[in-house]
Amino acid sequence: MGAGCSVCCTEAKTETLPGHTLDYQAERQQITENDAAAKIQAHYRGFKVRRQYTKHGTHNAHGGDAPKMKGQFINKLPDYSTPQTRSASTKLEPFKYEQDDQLPPGIEKKGPYELDTGSIYVGTWLDGCRSGKGVQYWKDGSKYEGYWKNNMANGKGRLLH
Repeated sequence: MGAGCSVCCTEAKTETLPGHTLDYQAERQQITENDAAAKIQAHYRGFKVRRQYTKHGTHNAHGGDAPKMKGQFINKLPDYSTPQTRSASTKLEPFKYEQDDQLPPGIEKKGPYELDTGSIYVGTWLDGCRSGKGVQYWKDGSKYEGYWKNNMANGKGRLLH
């Protein structure tokens, strides 16, 4: 296949079928142009995200970019659980964090925080970012319990849905 394949692929090959003409060279050129367009789009999307973080000052001092949290602390944690998530929670053992309960310097535990999306986070914070151990509850009954870093679930965790 090696030598024969390179010869057939380098020639401009056109095949005619009843009612159709296939131009392999033109088709390969179209694929190459589509790949180039996809790469340009990916670079532009990355540029937009980096510009957004820089523009809104969301770069933090902990080695990563974290979106600013929008929401407010609330007094009481609402019950978003569903029959399915309650059933799963009773069947499973409590989530076990591998690290001890002692908080590292700068990390503080805070009460329920309601995000703009309506989800609730309860756990530890570092410089205004969810970081360390925490639980997030969504209005559809989903619940994530585990580790966080820079406002994102990171490391060991468990999602019930």
